[in-house]
Amino acid sequence: MKLSARDALQFCRSPDRRYKAALIYGEDGVEISRRRVQLINALLGEGENHNVTRLDVAQARRDTAIIMDALRSKGFFGGEPIVLIENGTDGLAAGLSETFASAEADDAFLIVTAGILPARSKLRKLFEGEVSAVAAPCYQTALGRPEIEALLKDAGVSGIDEEAIRDLVDFARSTDSGALSELISRISLYALSSDTPVSSADIIECLPGSGDADLDDVVDAVADGDARSVGPLMNKLESQGVNPTTLAISAMRKFRQIHMITSAGGPPDSVISRLRPPVFGPRRDRLSRQARLWTTTKCEGALKLILETDSALRGGAAAAGYPMLERMLIRLALGAKK
Repeated sequence: MKLSARDALQFCRSPDRRYKAALIYGEDGVEISRRRVQLINALLGEGENHNVTRLDVAQARRDTAIIMDALRSKGFFGGEPIVLIENGTDGLAAGLSETFASAEADDAFLIVTAGILPARSKLRKLFEGEVSAVAAPCYQTALGRPEIEALLKDAGVSGIDEEAIRDLVDFARSTDSGALSELISRISLYALSSDTPVSSADIIECLPGSGDADLDDVVDAVADGDARSVGPLMNKLESQGVNPTTLAISAMRKFRQIHMITSAGGPPDSVISRLRPPVFGPRRDRLSRQARLWTTTKCEGALKLILETDSALRGGAAAAGYPMLERMLIRLALGAKK
């Protein structure tokens, strides 16, 4: 039976027991692996993978009897056994066709995973046409709200507010399933230590790279025109051993971003909404305010000054790194509101 992408996702979460075999295929290897695990957990129970028999695809292709024997074997631990063949190709189609023709009601459940299979693929056609099997495509498309809510539920996240859901949908549109899965895993761990619903601010805390917040604090203070905060924040970074060149690079990246927004020719909010990866919640509001403080010309002047300071640091002025960098950043912050 041929499933739609949405039905394929639902089948892996909650399989219809009328079917005894599933082909999970597509271009997104991370998502295929995740759905394989999801289907096994749905059939056996979370973490109960001792009843899974893995067959080598090359051996299964050469000898159909190996598949048949595995499907007829009974698990030592009770429960429904599963036979898994990964990296399937069209070479499996003939042997599996024989297997389906002689299938019995108490055979093990068969899972086959594969990469991209065109519509003419023999393996794909076999599963699509078999009444006891499903072909479950796994396309590399952005997941929508229903799928993301299901992923959160699977991860044990029961409370999340509306804005945070919208942020996750935006994030899913701009990245791959692996990054989304990593973010949801972080959110799950984060939620364990909180009794309140997950908020947009919590999503930001869980984003990859959020550990560089101290660098962002300094650079944001400069872009905000908050000259008074630059010195104390830099003292903190210096005590942590942060290389001044790293801070100069961070400042360069920030002002390139603001320059891109101001030179795009539209309202800052509209330009920011199209940024990839997306900017969420309070970060988005702050970036919008910064873009209104800095004209394109002022950004170009800031980038020139940062580049000159960075070149001096790399050219032998490292000993005076923090004092030199602090003077430059305070100078930029003072000029933000002029």
